[in-house]
Amino acid sequence: MSSICSSRDTFWGKMNNILYTRKEKISDILFSVLGNRDAISFIFLDCPPKKKIAENLTIKEGSFLIFDEFFEQISEYLDGKRKNFDIKTKLLIGTKFERTVWKKVADIPYGQVMTYGELAYSLGNSRLARAVGQALGKNPLPVIIPCHRAVSYTHLTLPTN
Repeated sequence: MSSICSSRDTFWGKMNNILYTRKEKISDILFSVLGNRDAISFIFLDCPPKKKIAENLTIKEGSFLIFDEFFEQISEYLDGKRKNFDIKTKLLIGTKFERTVWKKVADIPYGQVMTYGELAYSLGNSRLARAVGQALGKNPLPVIIPCHRAVSYTHLTLPTN
């Protein structure tokens, strides 16, 4: 699983929120989770929250029951014992288009993939494939919003006979 750190620097808007963070390493992946007692809002893989987030949020160390539930469910998911998440999330970022893409990719069933072009087509405009890919790069909740189920056509590998 690759890090999403590089795509996090440019799209944080003004947010006046206090979020709490907890980090835990599962299956050699460092998960940094940000949220509050009610919902998870950001997940970072193999990196701490970026500086831009720190400028727009007050981040404190802390833990809530929802964090325990997230780490339990992510561990089950990575062990192949879970296919879906039952965690309350709250999106604090994203344009209307980005949120539409994230909702659409969340509907891709476990074990299946779609290309960016197929997602764009399902949104009504097959020429938006690049925009779909860019929206997925801004996904604040990787794994829960399974952007790993969407791939570019050039990275789609088909079985050979």
